[in-house]
Amino acid sequence: MKKTAAFLLLPITLLCGCIATQSSIKDVHHQLNVFNEKLEQINENQASLSARMDTLSSDLMQNSESSKDANTRMSEISAKLDDLKSMTTSALEQKDSEAKIMLPTKLYSQSHAYLMQKEYERAVEGFSLYLEKYPDAEFTESAMYYLGDAYWGLKDWQKAAVNYAKVLTKHKDSRYTASARLKYAQSLLKMGDKSKEKEAVTYLKSIVQDFPNYPEANIAKGELEKLKTLP
Repeated sequence: MKKTAAFLLLPITLLCGCIATQSSIKDVHHQLNVFNEKLEQINENQASLSARMDTLSSDLMQNSESSKDANTRMSEISAKLDDLKSMTTSALEQKDSEAKIMLPTKLYSQSHAYLMQKEYERAVEGFSLYLEKYPDAEFTESAMYYLGDAYWGLKDWQKAAVNYAKVLTKHKDSRYTASARLKYAQSLLKMGDKSKEKEAVTYLKSIVQDFPNYPEANIAKGELEKLKTLP
């Protein structure tokens, strides 16, 4: 009886072992499936990462190309600026050269036009250049007188007086004598230097005496009257 019971227990034990084995196999299959899913996910993540790396590499290359383009453009702009500076310098040099070779008559006429237009600084520049380049030219006397007028327009009384004095000393029989004496005297007075007032009075009186019928004589008389009323 015990043998029969033992014999009957053997199939049950084997059956239980088979059932256990099948369960284990299922567990293994399940684990394999899970592993495969994770492996696929890892592969997908790796593929995505690889794609991102490719995109990043492409962006870096594009940025590098853009940087090269920017550097190239900056170089081109710098070169154009150099050309522009050179062209400007050449233009100024050419203008200066033209001024130096300008005919005396044209230079004088242009300077006189500047004076009439009250562009006194240009007039000073023109007449000064004329007197420097052509000291014995036909219009030297007039240029000297008008240079005084240009400085007068700039209210530079001292330089105006100097040029009127040059007319009086270098061109004693000048047609500008009466006017030059008057403006010389007025320039001295406008300086506001009391020590020069006596010299101014002397010139004003000489105008009244030497050129009684000239308009400058009446102006000189008016200046003398104003000086009498001063304290």
